[in-house]
Amino acid sequence: MVKAVAHLAICSLIKHLPSSKLPPPNPGVKPTGTPRRPAVPLSRSFYYFKRVALAKYAPTAYAYRWAAGFNISEVKVLDWQLMFYDALIYGLVLSLVLTILTAISGTIALDMFVDKYPPDIKEKYGPMSPRAARLRPLIAALLFITIFVIPIIGLFALQAQVDSVPFLPALAFSGIALLTFNTFDLIILDWLFFCTIQPRSMVLPGTEGMTAYRDYRFHFVGFLKGLGFTAFGSLLIAAFWVILQWVITLFSSAA
Repeated sequence: MVKAVAHLAICSLIKHLPSSKLPPPNPGVKPTGTPRRPAVPLSRSFYYFKRVALAKYAPTAYAYRWAAGFNISEVKVLDWQLMFYDALIYGLVLSLVLTILTAISGTIALDMFVDKYPPDIKEKYGPMSPRAARLRPLIAALLFITIFVIPIIGLFALQAQVDSVPFLPALAFSGIALLTFNTFDLIILDWLFFCTIQPRSMVLPGTEGMTAYRDYRFHFVGFLKGLGFTAFGSLLIAAFWVILQWVITLFSSAA
């Protein structure tokens, strides 16, 4: 009710005010004051703002990209499907090479990796033989070099197809390759051969027929631990790849 009364009062007051119409302009008199600029279309305004922003902030953005070790535009342009396919292939190659090296080491000394067996088997078999203890550092170094070198070779092959592989794709590539080996080791080597088929080359003397050879859970826990190695190893390989590319670029420019 109060609002209605106030509304009627304001309307009656406005009705009795004097007219605010301005006199018609005189065509003989030039208008005074600053002329009004014509309105700029929104598209042109945005284009001007974009040019100013790029000119002001582009150097800083490129500096941040260089410090991070990869170019964001390159990450978007990279064919991720091709990267995933190549990483899977080189992960299988890595698995095959490591399987051959492990088989050779088992032929040289069967108990070389006895510490990787389930606890019951280790307890019954006993300590590692002197021959295996003497040769194990050499075989371990060879396995480590293989794990490190094959993903680097795969990154060079990928770079030949896409021209540039920055840090983030290199990290994803090496992570997929190492994860492929970790999965291959669990399903093929551990569950299929070690637990199911149980070839004589994997059974230690004096431990034949032990139920620990069928401990699938033990190997799955090892697979989960291997995920940490996969993350750390892929980070190390990607960092080495970026440093290697920087060194190659430096020597190429110097030559």
